[in-house]
Amino acid sequence: MTRNVALAYIRVSRLDAEERDRKLSPAMQREKALALREIAGLTVEVFEDLDISGKDTVHRPQYLAMMERLEHGDVRYVVSYDLSRITRNVGDQQDFFTVLQRSGATFIESATGRTIDPADEDEELGANVTIDQKTFNAGP
Repeated sequence: MTRNVALAYIRVSRLDAEERDRKLSPAMQREKALALREIAGLTVEVFEDLDISGKDTVHRPQYLAMMERLEHGDVRYVVSYDLSRITRNVGDQQDFFTVLQRSGATFIESATGRTIDPADEDEELGANVTIDQKTFNAGP
């Protein structure tokens, strides 16, 4: 089967001024996702949960629809601004990676360009590790 689909997931917890000030607006997240060169030429399907917490996944209808869509087997990438847009719960994250691996898809963070292939143990283990480059480069 040809893997010619990318799924973009957009989520904001609150649609208020504070969220806009943090520049995580739905429009900005969508724009960053669609600008990725990896998904150029692919069919992109966008799923948005707006004004919904990332605490768990069971109350996010578009996340659940995206996960169901992922099972079709033609998805090459799932894209989100960062992993925290997908989930903030380690158990839900493991479920996400399990479905990704089963479907043969790779996750891309549009904020950083980082890819996570759940079939690669090192990438999956490092999924929760983020490095502040300024702090890292500054040293002790």
